Amino acid sequence: GPLPREAAFEESGLHFVAELEGGQKTGFYCDQRDNRRLVESFARDRRVLDLFSHSGAFSLYALRGRARTVTAVESAGRLHEIGLRLVLENHLDPGRTEFVTADVFEDLRRRAERKESYDLVVCDPPPLAKRRTHIDKAARAYKDLNRLALGRLAPGGLLLTFSCSGAIDSKLFRQILFAAAVEARVDLALLAPLAAAVDHPVSVFHPQGEYLKGWLGAVTNLGVHFRHALATAGSAVRPRRTAISSATMLTAISSGDTAPMSRPMGAWIRARRDWSIPSVPSLA
Repeated sequence: GPLPREAAFEESGLHFVAELEGGQKTGFYCDQRDNRRLVESFARDRRVLDLFSHSGAFSLYALRGRARTVTAVESAGRLHEIGLRLVLENHLDPGRTEFVTADVFEDLRRRAERKESYDLVVCDPPPLAKRRTHIDKAARAYKDLNRLALGRLAPGGLLLTFSCSGAIDSKLFRQILFAAAVEARVDLALLAPLAAAVDHPVSVFHPQGEYLKGWLGAVTNLGVHFRHALATAGSAVRPRRTAISSATMLTAISSGDTAPMSRPMGAWIRARRDWSIPSVPSLA
């Protein structure tokens, strides 16, 4: 007979459904199970922003973890209908939940205009680079996305950010986060790498299987160290986002050529060359 539209199942005591018709891949992202549990452990009394929320799996874990509020942003309205239904079926509080149907990039810019801030941001976009020829464009998109997300974090706020693009390797993703933090003018401490759950092993003979990579990070002190470096730097790197090109920063990190920069900024860059990879795409 015909397949049902949805398949119901439980994960860690929460009720979910997977879309069997019209959904992404299997209709549910089982590889993020451990990272959802991590969100639950951090959520208590925090204002949570769940970006690219799909049907709200991260949001449900945050609600069960007693988040103060949860805002889920997703471009597909039908997925929010599923998410709200799951909130109710799991006996969670819909009054602490807001589902926003919007383009995530545009939504983040509007939140910036309103100066909204959050204590925990989850950023789990779809693959932005499906093949290696897309790396440059995807790197710029990942950088802009994380810059906008970092800008919405309150001091001490936590970021869980991911890339599921196999063409974006872990070194490049870490470097992208460096560029995003530079442009957002925040001090970002990377606390722990994140990956798929243990039932998604990676063969040493197929490193491309390590498609999902992520970081748990914290905005430590509103960019005090970064602003101090800029305050003592030359005019080429004054604290305007357009004045300090991420392409210039990344080229300096990769090559070690800090001649265009002042001595304090050059030293700051050279101290962080271990974040680099040999070939750096333009992220301007």
